[in-house]
Amino acid sequence: MILFITKNSPDSELVRAVVHQLLEQKILFRGWSEQTVSTCVPDDLEMYPAALLTKF
Repeated sequence: MILFITKNSPDSELVRAVVHQLLEQKILFRGWSEQTVSTCVPDDLEMYPAALLTKF
């Protein structure tokens, strides 16, 4: 599972495109169950092997 952090709206074209690509490639990301993406760096950052950040 990777960490996807963005300040963009969940409805933005960028977020929708990234989520679509992650799902298409069967890459799970934080927020998968909640159908939302992170807007800040979590305290448990060390548990993720990779992070995907959009420009803040």
